[in-house]
Amino acid sequence: MEAANYLYASEAFKVLATELFRRADGLDVHALCEMFCVRNEETIPQTAHALMLAEPLFEPEGDGAPEESSQEDDKESSSSMVAPPPLRHSVASQLGSEDAIRAALEYAPTALLRTLKAVSSAWKLRARHQLCSRVCPLAARPLDDAGRPATVPKRREDVTAIDVEYLIGEGCPWEVAAAGQMLPGLTKLLGYGFTVDVAAVRQAELGAEGEGDEDHDEDHDVRDTLSRVLCQEALRACIAPEEGEVPQKLLLAAVALAASGTIGGIPVQQLREGSVKELDLRDCHLGHVATRLLAMMLPINGALTEVNLDGYALPIKKLKGTEPVESLDLSNKRLGVASAIVIASLIGVNGALTTINLSKNMLCGVDIWGRGTLRGTYTAEGITAIADAMRVNGGLTVANLLLNQLDAESAKMLAEVAKQKGISLCGIQRDQTTADFSTADFSDQFLKPPDAILLASDLSQAVVTGGLTSINMSGNHLTDSGRDMTGIKELAAALGVDGALTSLDLSNNALCGVVKGLFGTVSGTYTEEGITAIAEALRINGALTSVKLRGNKLGDEGWGAIFAAICGNKDSKIMSMDASSENIGPAGVKLIAEALRTSVTGSLALANLLGNQLDVESAKMLAEVAKQKGISLCGIQRDQTTADFSNQGLREGNAILLASDLSQAGVTGALIKLSIYGNHVGDEGVGAICEAIQSNKETQLATINMGQIGIGPVGAKSVAAMVAVTSTLTECNVRGNFLDSESAKKLAKIGNEKGTMLFGIKRDQKEANFANLGLGPADAILISSDLAIGALTVVNLLGNRLDAESAKTLAEVAKQKGISLCGIRRDQTNADFFGNGLQPPDAILLASDLSQAVVTGSLKVTDLLHNQLDAESAKMLAEVAKQKGISLCGIQRSQTTADFSKQSLKPPDAMLLASDLSQAGVTGALTHLSLVDNIKLGDEGVEALSVAIEQSMSLSKLDLSNSVSSTIFGPKGATALAKALAINSSLTQIELQGNYLGGKGAKAVADALRVNSSLRKGMPTGTYNAEGITAVADALRVNSSLTSLDLSNNALCGVQLTFGSDTGTYTAEGITAIADALRVNGGLTALDLSSNSLKDEGVSAVCEAIQSNKETKLASLNFKDNSIGPVGAKSVAAMVAVTSSLTECNLNYNSIDSEGKASIRNAVQGKAGFELRI
Repeated sequence: MEAANYLYASEAFKVLATELFRRADGLDVHALCEMFCVRNEETIPQTAHALMLAEPLFEPEGDGAPEESSQEDDKESSSSMVAPPPLRHSVASQLGSEDAIRAALEYAPTALLRTLKAVSSAWKLRARHQLCSRVCPLAARPLDDAGRPATVPKRREDVTAIDVEYLIGEGCPWEVAAAGQMLPGLTKLLGYGFTVDVAAVRQAELGAEGEGDEDHDEDHDVRDTLSRVLCQEALRACIAPEEGEVPQKLLLAAVALAASGTIGGIPVQQLREGSVKELDLRDCHLGHVATRLLAMMLPINGALTEVNLDGYALPIKKLKGTEPVESLDLSNKRLGVASAIVIASLIGVNGALTTINLSKNMLCGVDIWGRGTLRGTYTAEGITAIADAMRVNGGLTVANLLLNQLDAESAKMLAEVAKQKGISLCGIQRDQTTADFSTADFSDQFLKPPDAILLASDLSQAVVTGGLTSINMSGNHLTDSGRDMTGIKELAAALGVDGALTSLDLSNNALCGVVKGLFGTVSGTYTEEGITAIAEALRINGALTSVKLRGNKLGDEGWGAIFAAICGNKDSKIMSMDASSENIGPAGVKLIAEALRTSVTGSLALANLLGNQLDVESAKMLAEVAKQKGISLCGIQRDQTTADFSNQGLREGNAILLASDLSQAGVTGALIKLSIYGNHVGDEGVGAICEAIQSNKETQLATINMGQIGIGPVGAKSVAAMVAVTSTLTECNVRGNFLDSESAKKLAKIGNEKGTMLFGIKRDQKEANFANLGLGPADAILISSDLAIGALTVVNLLGNRLDAESAKTLAEVAKQKGISLCGIRRDQTNADFFGNGLQPPDAILLASDLSQAVVTGSLKVTDLLHNQLDAESAKMLAEVAKQKGISLCGIQRSQTTADFSKQSLKPPDAMLLASDLSQAGVTGALTHLSLVDNIKLGDEGVEALSVAIEQSMSLSKLDLSNSVSSTIFGPKGATALAKALAINSSLTQIELQGNYLGGKGAKAVADALRVNSSLRKGMPTGTYNAEGITAVADALRVNSSLTSLDLSNNALCGVQLTFGSDTGTYTAEGITAIADALRVNGGLTALDLSSNSLKDEGVSAVCEAIQSNKETKLASLNFKDNSIGPVGAKSVAAMVAVTSSLTECNLNYNSIDSEGKASIRNAVQGKAGFELRI
């Protein structure tokens, strides 16, 4: 370059200088120091870098902030007369002399020159000189005595004019306002072919808003006001020449630099003077023009701390760097275009700020509302200002501008600047290794094509993402539902050159334009444009090891292209590809198989193609290629020990792929545990899998879960053959399939011989619960095998669909091994099975448990009532319970009262209860038993209970009464009960009301009462014949221990009240027999004869008998509802009057007239405490 300069080879010199500075542009201070080999002692301290970078472009050589370095450097920087030290041999030394260096700097970009100020004192002087020469062109310099333009100003006071057009063009419009404060000799602004007289602007009266406008409205918009100010003649008069339209940029510069008062809502004079600290302009509705004016003013104000334009107060000093921070987070603040312009004006001069987050704002005037709806009017003015600020900022390395609803043009503009400056646009730090941009991170918003362009910019720059190895962009809208492929194509281009990224996730981004909705609906039009671009990137990328593309509806063609690209790239390092459940059909499989067959890469060892629409033929085609290449088709890693494919909807074709993997020791040699539970493999599929395992002599499989995969008898044979030869296998779960008993027996035999568990039970498992699972006989056979070889001590198999044979098989094994089949633990004292719907086979399991001391040795009480047992199973349980002294009905040993009323107990329940009552050790404390309204007991149930009652020595009260329409038992049951009453000596009270005993039953009970001297209360109701009533009467004559007798509703006179009317023929024969007995009975204290239609004749007979019995102890007499008339009333009155023991008489619901009632009342008059109901 020295030679080129010396020989005046200007074009060559220009080319060389331009190339040199192109390479230097975008480098930070440290990198420039290395490039130009600046000695450590020459460098400017890092603490001064921000000041150097924030210097205005017009700063002359001899002025500016000190470098905070050595005194020698201070002297050097304060005098332009001191020559910079000679350059050492370096890139910079190729420039040659100082003259050559300064000449070369004419071709350096402005941003580079700004950064060079912070490299060293020498470079600071050179950069200042060059920048000042550009801001103060020859035309702007005063003439010397010879009429020649002065040299480049060396002091601020020497600057009289500046080139505004250059400052604005370089993205530094605020420096115009700064010049007004820092350059005391400034008289002119040049630019765009015009000259502004600074002094004239200062004198112009521009501050009176709307002044001279007759149509001015007090409610004017600020935007209109500023436009009027800029068009005022007073401002135009300050600019020469008079002809032509002055650009708005120049007008704003003039106002910002010199105007007084408040202009367009902006207090320009206060801002220059620094007399305002906070500025709230939310309600001023500033337009973009006013905002640009504000932005030109803010960098020069040292007092202002915050400005609020969009509802969020911007931290001015932090943005400007006067309160230095390295990082600033302004994300999700709903910042709009105005805030963007202001932010841009401030960060442009901030040399300390390295990271700023502006994501999730409205920098382009548009935001997301509701379900993805855009609202607002798009404008690029704010984001353009941000881009311009990035161009001139020398410290910024990371900016996050995602989710600002950019358009593609704005995104590309940002990307261009970012690539020049080495800036991240997506918030990725330079030492960051992973980046997550998935929807899980952004939740309510999605990245769109312009965001993809920003991401592509980052990925294309090694200086930005050189450390990034993993990026997740899943679940976004990178193609805008297929409408815009620009972003994904840019991303693809970046991936083609990225050499650091090893993991990429682009799943669920509609890369082919097809979108799957929430309810499975598919919309959009398929296009290969996006996935083709990705495929082309994969064809040349040599760094990626993992790529995720699922959920993009790639289709057969798309997946074929991806596999072809990977397999066709000899440098590819991609080791796996997950294409599972992607609806790939036979056509796509053919493309993939061909790609794998002709693959030139040795890295792809794993492809997951399960869950697709493979037929048997296409699956076999893939399997053949995979075996040749040693590739897993099911996503199984070579060092993987566990593979779970449960409930994935796999079918026969998928089973063939899995069989391919299992047959290869090199693919699944480490696999120990495999689950294909809950799929639809069927006999043929399971046959392929079992055959593959059989063929792999090096298999290490110890556990296979084949539950609920549709295995039938044919498939069971394949499983049996595999179990027989696989020595490593300890568990093969075939539960929930369709085996019959025969195939289950064969499999169980082999499982037992090989020690292989078949029902999902672990070898060392102690407990298992299989209750109420609908298990059948075949399941029981398999479980029996597991019980025989396992360690189970407790298993619950109740509530299934076993038959007697399978239940007995289980019981046989359980007794040999000491296993509970009903979930009863060994220390358990109570077990409640009430109302569990247990069937007779369950009783076999229960009997097995109850019969084993080792299983139920602690059990004292179990409740088996209200199940679906039959008589045989109940008897079997009762027999075991008696041997072991166990309650079957939940009766505790200390319990005195047991209430089983209204439980719909049946004969089998009665048999269980009879077992309890027959054991003194179980119910020895029981005195009261209620079986009220158990109408399903029937004669059979009562007969069973009666046998036990005969033996009971503690029961004193038994209630078998009935209040519903049906009867609990009839004559047959009454006869059995009577037999028990004749023997039992502990019962003192029995309630049998509401049962239909008939004459035979009543006679039997009555006969028992003749010999039972302990019973104090009881007698059934029922329709008696003469034989039955006579028997009752005979019992009353001889039984003096009975104190309470209820004969209500027994048709004692042959008449039954049915639906409000009498049926039958009246006869006093029965009641007369009862009356005769009452003449001699001296034990009864309570007698209930209600609802028997006794009428006057019958009532009179009873009253006369009581009246004649001088030994009677009758205290309570119930004649309610007996059709008593006047004659009967007289008999009652006469009897009441003379029966001293009587204290209560019920005469309600009869036909007694007032005279009869009066006579009865007179009869009881004077009897203290007598209760008369009439």
